[in-house]
Amino acid sequence: MAIIDAHTHCWPDALAPRVIDTLAPKIDIDDRTVADGTMRGLIEQMDEAGIDRCIVLPVATKPTQVDTINGWLLPYLDSERVIPFAAIHPDMDHPKERIDALAAAGFRGIKLHTLSQRFRPQEERMFPFYEAAIDNDLIMTFHTGAGLEYPDIYGSPSDFDAFFERFPYEKTVLAHLGGTRTVYHDPLPTSNRPGYLDLAWLIGNCSDESLLECVRTHGVDRVLFATDSPWKSMRHDVEYLRNVGFRPDELEAIFHGNAVRLLGLEV
Repeated sequence: MAIIDAHTHCWPDALAPRVIDTLAPKIDIDDRTVADGTMRGLIEQMDEAGIDRCIVLPVATKPTQVDTINGWLLPYLDSERVIPFAAIHPDMDHPKERIDALAAAGFRGIKLHTLSQRFRPQEERMFPFYEAAIDNDLIMTFHTGAGLEYPDIYGSPSDFDAFFERFPYEKTVLAHLGGTRTVYHDPLPTSNRPGYLDLAWLIGNCSDESLLECVRTHGVDRVLFATDSPWKSMRHDVEYLRNVGFRPDELEAIFHGNAVRLLGLEV
């Protein structure tokens, strides 16, 4: 069964050790990651886990980082293993023109991080970003829920309810099953929302019953396999999902079919 991981991260070789050293102690992963944070390390982990392709989600924490990050990812647009999304930042200038250019270059989506970029998805200042992404048929992947040491949640279920009222866009992906802090104990009734959920970080970090209920409530045809590598083990998450209780047809959709449809890939 072919597998696509819809949520991974990596950084340039010179930067990766610093990012890992900074973030790993803030994440509950036994003080170490399972990959080194480089593109090479990501692909090695994919090979070990039997993952065919993955989406790389870059996060710009300053507007001045946007062009540098996207310039680094540009050569990988022709890769047969990784599918880079583009970085954006809420404070960058000329969002429409720049997102138009990213789409023309071949990026299939953008990553929006409500926590590290400090915005709520329903804020009007974000509307030009969404409108440009929608006009260009780009996927928008949002961080949702809690994370790291941030005291507030900028992407709660109610925040995204407000977002979808204005932008009922099917190519929206809510990472972490729509809100990690809530889903651990209380599966979210998200079946009335458009868009997709991804499983990043949640595989093995919530009960099997909650995982199955969340996925089936939202709709198995709108959930994406995702690990959050390098912060999770790809091999662990693949094996865990295979044995958690999904039927073979559900696994095929989650591991592969849904991502192929969303990304517009040739089978």
